[in-house]
Amino acid sequence: MNKTEKHLSLEINSENLNYYIKFNNVMIHTTVGNAPTKESIPVNQWALNENNSLLVSVNLKDEDKDKKLKYAKSDKLKVSLVLTEYKDSKKYKHTITTFDLAPSSEEPDKIASSSMGGFYLSSENGYIINNSGDVKVSSWNSQDIDEWIESTQTIDIDIGLPKWAYLNADDLGDDQTLSDDDYYALLNDVYQALENIWKLMDKKDITAVLKLTEIRSKDFDAAYYMAPGSKQKEMENSLTSAFNHKDLYLDELVAKNRVDLNIEANGKIVRLDVQNIGTPLMYYSHKDEAFTRYYDFYFMKKDGKLIIVR
Repeated sequence: MNKTEKHLSLEINSENLNYYIKFNNVMIHTTVGNAPTKESIPVNQWALNENNSLLVSVNLKDEDKDKKLKYAKSDKLKVSLVLTEYKDSKKYKHTITTFDLAPSSEEPDKIASSSMGGFYLSSENGYIINNSGDVKVSSWNSQDIDEWIESTQTIDIDIGLPKWAYLNADDLGDDQTLSDDDYYALLNDVYQALENIWKLMDKKDITAVLKLTEIRSKDFDAAYYMAPGSKQKEMENSLTSAFNHKDLYLDELVAKNRVDLNIEANGKIVRLDVQNIGTPLMYYSHKDEAFTRYYDFYFMKKDGKLIIVR
């Protein structure tokens, strides 16, 4: 590999907690229950070349601050924004920032005081902490919200990605403050768009579905240094295998009265998911219930038209 590639990911390690993580106001990961989690999630497709934001919201099971501190000491959550750099045929990993729920030894009575923040990094000097540099990582800002503690941070880092199409989209507002009329009007529009995609998939019209995903595919190719058309080919292979699989069938689209509307990316992207579950509305089921294949679509609205962008 002769060219330089830069890949951002969120590395998550947790036990015994309910929490969710947003990157640039997009839901990246959520966990409900006590199962341990250890995974790395690529986020280049959501990364910006300035003013990135990271939010970690944790349910600490009680509103009392002292009890929250007790849980923070006994439970585990560590979220790191990691930059993996491929340069001159070598691989380098740099931790840009970390949220750590545990109190530090220096501040044993402060939740998440082990977290990294409030410094600069220099890309020319291996992303080590400096008094100045081209990467700025803010201090964490935390607030108590009933049983939850919500922590936010900004990261100014430029890894040379293009300006994503959705950044020029229409402003959709905030799903928490929209009027009922506006909320359900948008929900109905997005649901109809998904119905149209479902009908194309039911007819096994690969060409039409691929046409609708051109912008998304172009952005993914750029985000992950893939040859133009790679993401479209991946989608084509996925659809072909689903259409021709002897044990898979396209299940009914989840009913509209069972879905939630989510506006993300600072009002630029909208998606629907199943209430209280969070899964996509469109999926293939296996006749023996061996597995399920989901198809998830994120939309922007441009000049009043819904367009798939992720």
